[in-house]
Amino acid sequence: LYYGYRNEEYCAYGDEIDAWEKMGIKVVPVLSDPAGSWSGASGYVQDAFKAGESLDKPQGVVAVIAGQYDIAGIVTESFKEAKVPDDRVLLNF
Repeated sequence: LYYGYRNEEYCAYGDEIDAWEKMGIKVVPVLSDPAGSWSGASGYVQDAFKAGESLDKPQGVVAVIAGQYDIAGIVTESFKEAKVPDDRVLLNF
């Protein structure tokens, strides 16, 4: 799960991440405006995804894209480039 948010202070569901990981979900936080002490991924989700994943089986990917409409289009294109089937990319609008 690539999960983008502004910084550690503004993270919806931040309290849930540990529980998700205990259920076996790999969570990759991506902060767009991290504090200087942040050592994880930074920038935008689509860039972190491109840099961090090689999709040998794109048909096994499910993407749920939420957030700003314009950004969702950019992220959707990243999944198309990775050959994720269109019916596996879900939008919240």
